[in-house]
Amino acid sequence: MVEGYLVPNMISNSNPLMLMMVLILVGTGPGICHGEDGCGGHRCGRHGPPIRFPFRLKDKEPPHCGYPAFDLTCSDSHDTFIEFSASPVPLKLLVTDIQYEYNYFRVSDTQNCLPTHLLKLIKNSSSISPFQFSPDQSLNQISFFNCSPDPQYQLSCPIYVADSYDSLLNSNLVSCTKIFDIFSTFYVSEMVDLYNTLNLWWSKPNCSMCEIQGKRCKLKNNGTQGEVECFRHHHNNLLFGSTVILVTCT
Repeated sequence: MVEGYLVPNMISNSNPLMLMMVLILVGTGPGICHGEDGCGGHRCGRHGPPIRFPFRLKDKEPPHCGYPAFDLTCSDSHDTFIEFSASPVPLKLLVTDIQYEYNYFRVSDTQNCLPTHLLKLIKNSSSISPFQFSPDQSLNQISFFNCSPDPQYQLSCPIYVADSYDSLLNSNLVSCTKIFDIFSTFYVSEMVDLYNTLNLWWSKPNCSMCEIQGKRCKLKNNGTQGEVECFRHHHNNLLFGSTVILVTCT
């Protein structure tokens, strides 16, 4: 995101050309700050998650700005999306948060029915690669239910998912029919916000130490196995005459 800061001075005496340049630099729309490698900080919208390595904004940044399969796109409404190759058609989910320090991000369904899509992803786990449902990858038995639209249970989605050991004690499932049980690395505890937001994790590349140190991460120069390295993140300072504009990327 581009943030502009004007140092108060002789701005009132600035010529029209310089004032126009100032207004462009401190615009309120989604911003780009390009680094030495041509990669910049992006947001699809004012409140969207910052997009940086290992993610990249597809069609806006060159491939080296991100890691394979970490491509994001912006919608016309300035929301952030990621696409999975789920069968029979690709699945696009809304990205609401990215925790770079802890190697996970959150996705949700714009139709408020994430369990339906989760069913597709679990059946074809390779579709979410290189992401994972759980950081420890241990197996868990979960159950999928087809539920009636009874408003009493306030289920916004006809498909409900629960840990198998909890399903018999869940009063919300009285009017539901079990579809099947399945073993998966998915844990229901990874779903938050009324079961419509899911945490997805990644283990490679691991940029958490760079982020914790206040640095950024990128593909290592001359690397052959997708190695990454940390680099210091600097603010860009632009100087025009007597007006100092500080542009920061987040």
